[in-house]
Amino acid sequence: MIDEADNIQHILAALALKVTTQSDIIGKLSTYGRKNRTRKVLWELDNVYRSAHLLTYVDSVTLRHNVQPAMNRVVP
Repeated sequence: MIDEADNIQHILAALALKVTTQSDIIGKLSTYGRKNRTRKVLWELDNVYRSAHLLTYVDSVTLRHNVQPAMNRVVP
C-alpha cells in the first residue's frame, strides 16, 4: 500500500488545486480492472475514513444531536 503513496498524493494534489474533479477521478479509476492497486488503496482508505466517522458519530452525543435535524429536513 505504501507503494501507491505517490499516486495518492498526486490525486490529492490535483483535487486540492482543482485541476480535476472527484467524479473524473472516480470515473477513471472505475474503468480500470479490479486489480488496479491505486484504486484498491483509495477504496480501502475510504473504508478507514468511513469507519472513523462512524465511530466518532456513535461516540459523540453532540454530533448525533446536530446531524439528526439535518437528516429530517424535507426538501421541496
